[in-house]
Amino acid sequence: MQRSVPSNFFVGHGGGGAGQGEGAYGVADPTASAEDQVRYLSEILASSAAARAASQAAGAAKQAFADKWNAEIAPRYGVPEVSREKI
Repeated sequence: MQRSVPSNFFVGHGGGGAGQGEGAYGVADPTASAEDQVRYLSEILASSAAARAASQAAGAAKQAFADKWNAEIAPRYGVPEVSREKI
């Protein structure tokens, strides 16, 4: 069964949290109107994309650090190499 947004559960607000604060990604909860539900979903997608971009940038920085560590620091000082996953 498809539920409308106001009948969904919002963390920190419980069921039917529409209009009571923030929903996912810090986006204001939607009202019961179709237009506001579209606004809510559009803002979640935009916020999610921004978070994903920031995460990808952080991952690239971690990889660059690991590459530099493994190429310069580890051999010079005899310390173990690192991987991106362990940073």
